[in-house]
Amino acid sequence: MKYERASAAAYDQAGPGGAATTRERPAGGPLTLLSSDPERDRRSDTRVAVIGLGQVGLPTALLLCNAGFSVLGVDIDAEKVERIGQGQMPVLEEGLLRIAGEPSVSSNLRTATIPSSADIFVVAVGTPIESQTKAPDLSILWNALDSLTPHLHAGNLVIVESTVPPGTCRRQIMPRISSQRPDLKFGDSLFLAHCPERVWPSNTIDEMVNNPRVIGATCSESGRLAKQFYAQFVKGELRVTDDLTAELCKLVENSFRDVNIAFANEIASVAEELGVDSDELIELANMHPRVNILRPGIGVGGHCIPVDPWFIVDACSQPCWMIEAARKVNDSKPQQVAEKVASQLRQVDGNRIAVVGLAYKPNVADMRGSPAIRVVQLLREMGYEVTAKEPLVPGHGYTSLEHLARGADCLLVLVPHDCVVQELNTRRADILRGMRHAMILEF
Repeated sequence: MKYERASAAAYDQAGPGGAATTRERPAGGPLTLLSSDPERDRRSDTRVAVIGLGQVGLPTALLLCNAGFSVLGVDIDAEKVERIGQGQMPVLEEGLLRIAGEPSVSSNLRTATIPSSADIFVVAVGTPIESQTKAPDLSILWNALDSLTPHLHAGNLVIVESTVPPGTCRRQIMPRISSQRPDLKFGDSLFLAHCPERVWPSNTIDEMVNNPRVIGATCSESGRLAKQFYAQFVKGELRVTDDLTAELCKLVENSFRDVNIAFANEIASVAEELGVDSDELIELANMHPRVNILRPGIGVGGHCIPVDPWFIVDACSQPCWMIEAARKVNDSKPQQVAEKVASQLRQVDGNRIAVVGLAYKPNVADMRGSPAIRVVQLLREMGYEVTAKEPLVPGHGYTSLEHLARGADCLLVLVPHDCVVQELNTRRADILRGMRHAMILEF
């Protein structure tokens, strides 16, 4: 499929507070709330509805409140909505909790389970893949858009932050909204942009404020308005391009990371088969000034990297050999880890395994898509008695490695959080003393 589109430069002519360079604002409902004149910029009069109060939507809503916008946070989870409305944050990050305590947040934030009229709608809901086919599942996004469409009026700006397959804005979102609201015309009285997030869990607020952002505009006016909007709370560079490029950009970023992780994981497997220390091998290879191999691990988790590459594969009629191969390499790692643990336990005729670390990567209290959880599942399917704890997530009953490993045949460290590594370094002898078999496996 070929798309007509203007050059990226045409979308990026306006500065953070600059005026549009292409045409006059349409009559009927101009978006005057984002003025280039600081004296006229009354953000408290701007109503922003953030649809989806998850790992991206909630911190976005808090930042907007802190910047002075009047924000309605919307989520279908009624319990979550009530808790956030009472100031109880479901995401336990220091930066998020700090900004949640600002007076501007409590005064500017309202929560609800359904949208209402607003000037700007920011959609930040999940877009997973089907577990078997790996095809994108956009049902949550369609429900979110359908819920806000009745509340649209002339001059509205709709921003989709959710990760989507290439072509979603122009081929699906615009026709879907237009079929329900033929009174509104995109590029004339209604504006749409795509601005995917770039965040690192555990440091979300700082990342949202300081990272560069790519804004995908469906027309030059959408780009101008979206850039003005993000300039109110983002310090990083704001680069405007067309919507298709922005959609693909997010997918390319995470596919790049997936491919590089897969290379490291495959090199580790090769080194192990040949009897070479993979850590030393990678350290030596990285001495080359143009080589930077990542640290191998137990697989890839989180919400983005295991999902986004499949969006590219689904969008292309031709095979994406490297992207698909990287996914297969990384998806195979939990099975390899489970088999290696089983091999070690057969040597001591052991059956009890204590597992520490269920997050998808070190020092992050996030277990979404975690390969560690898959390792635990596989070991249990093999018949092992597994006790698994995640120190950073409340409710797991974790106290100490010494307590967790007591009576176990193996202590399996799947995610080396700093707190876990420190405890291993200082209490290893005591931990081993309490085990039935003195075996610690670290990955």
